[in-house]
Amino acid sequence: QQWSQEVIPALFGPYLLNLKSTQFLHHFTNIQSYQPSATNCGDSCPQHTLKISCVLFDCIEEIKITFCSCAPAPGQLISYGLFPCSPVFPSLAVDL
Repeated sequence: QQWSQEVIPALFGPYLLNLKSTQFLHHFTNIQSYQPSATNCGDSCPQHTLKISCVLFDCIEEIKITFCSCAPAPGQLISYGLFPCSPVFPSLAVDL
C-alpha cells in the first residue's frame, strides 16, 4: 500500500519535471555527472546517505544521494531519470 498510496503519487511531480527537462526522455542524463545533493532543511530532520546501483541501458553505475523526509530518495532518483526499486531506502534504481 505504501507504493500505491504514498510513493507513486509523490513521484508524479518529479517525473513530470524530468519529462520536461529531458524533452520527454529524448535527452540523456549523464549519470557520471551526478553529485549528491544536500537537503535544504538544515537541522530540522536527520539526513541519510545511500549508495545506489543504477541499471542503465548499457551498464551499471553507482551513485550516492543524501536525503531526508523533506527530500526523499525516490523523488530525487525520479528527478534524475531513475526509477527506485524500493519505496523507502532504495539500493537499486533503473533508468527510465
